[in-house]
Amino acid sequence: MTVGAPRIEACGEVRSSGRPAALDSGLPPVDAPLALFLGMLDLRPIDTDVFEAPNPAFSWRRIYGGQLLAQTVVAASGTVEGKLLHSLHGYFVSPGDSSHPFVCRVERIRDGRSFALRRVTMLQDEQPVFVATASFHAPEDGLEHGPQMPPTPGVDDAMSEAEWLRRSATMAVANLHGFWKRERPFELRPVDWEAFVTRRAPAPMRRVWMKVRHALSDEPLIHQALLAYMSDYALLDASLLPHGHSSGDPDMQSASIDHAIWFHRSFRADNWLLLHEEGVTAAHARGFVRGSFYTEDGCLVASVTQEGLIRQRR
Repeated sequence: MTVGAPRIEACGEVRSSGRPAALDSGLPPVDAPLALFLGMLDLRPIDTDVFEAPNPAFSWRRIYGGQLLAQTVVAASGTVEGKLLHSLHGYFVSPGDSSHPFVCRVERIRDGRSFALRRVTMLQDEQPVFVATASFHAPEDGLEHGPQMPPTPGVDDAMSEAEWLRRSATMAVANLHGFWKRERPFELRPVDWEAFVTRRAPAPMRRVWMKVRHALSDEPLIHQALLAYMSDYALLDASLLPHGHSSGDPDMQSASIDHAIWFHRSFRADNWLLLHEEGVTAAHARGFVRGSFYTEDGCLVASVTQEGLIRQRR
């Protein structure tokens, strides 16, 4: 079955509890990767609008950018009441050290009737690792339309994660397969599986269905933090597809430079979401990628962009 929505009506009401303290409210038992992720969101207040952010021992080459994005979502949201995060713009300043936690400082730039703005700085040894601005909007009704989701095989027609990893083990280079097989709190079902495994694609585009493996509470903050976390998962590689490379290749030096997310509508990260990635352009050793998150019925719920370094080692 191929899914796609000819037009988008209202996609559900946005609800906010007004406080992030319900992160673990009503959550059923979860597996180790999701428990590790939720523990990562448990920020400890150490001063007014200053938090200590845990740095769990994920098996990445360096600190995963999605971790910083998710923790920024939680820290900024913890200083706002009655409004929901609608956009986040961040810059990755330095790789950071995975051996100790971050200090997360939030600055209250503006608190208006409809909007609030925060600046967030993630630090280690008083040096910035990630800086971002986050904007919040009080829920209100308004005009609504949206793009048609590109015709895409549905979840049941996409390749299973088990089959994808089996093919990856025999067809992908070792570094790439090692990345894909790492534990994570969400399931992937690739539509364009060759673009993930062999780095070959007819166009700089790839699609993958994503979903958290366990049911979550209704707290919107959890779902926004998880989407922010998932939005950075090998996103930059879409800009390398036309060149037959991946960020894990030994002859490539790659790193995220900046990342932006817009939350358009309410959604659940424990329901299937399609991430449609487009490697828009590459020039001057930088790649630019645009991503769109759709629900199964074709509703656009979030957009993401990222620019990163894609430098060939000489």
